[in-house]
Amino acid sequence: MPIIKKYKPLKYTARPHCSNRLLSVRPQKNLNNRKMKKLGTSLIVIVILLISNYSEAQIIKYTDYEVAKSEALKQNKDILIVLTGSEWCKPCIKMKKNVFQNTAFIKLAEDRLIILEINLDRHINMSSKVYKDYDFFKNKYQTNALPSLILIDKNEVTKSVISKGLTSFEKTYNRLLELTTKQ
Repeated sequence: MPIIKKYKPLKYTARPHCSNRLLSVRPQKNLNNRKMKKLGTSLIVIVILLISNYSEAQIIKYTDYEVAKSEALKQNKDILIVLTGSEWCKPCIKMKKNVFQNTAFIKLAEDRLIILEINLDRHINMSSKVYKDYDFFKNKYQTNALPSLILIDKNEVTKSVISKGLTSFEKTYNRLLELTTKQ
């Protein structure tokens, strides 16, 4: 006696929009495959978005010196003045990538520093507040280099002016670690 296999009947859906036939049919199992592909793609996009949000930890940066000074007094922290052109200056871009986006530096900044960022635009407007602040700090701390890091304590006493080797994370981090006081 021959063995008869029983197959599940396929469900069919109608496609009335075909022009050459009144009704065409196709198996419904393809619909399930498409739904799974859409679901998988959606999950991948969500995971990528979540990872990108966690990877960019941010440091609170001040742009006004008086506000940064009052925060430093309130929190008993040193002030790190960053003179930079982070959109156009190659060493500044490297410093931002290698130093400021490093998790160890972010932890150091959260624990010990108030960061004041003076970020010059590519097209410098001599009458802008940013340029006036840059000019003030450049003259006061006698540095003309970009990028420059100026470390002062909460009472505005200069601890260090660093303008060389800022693209190396290890050098910059170790120098700031030894200069800042544990709070």
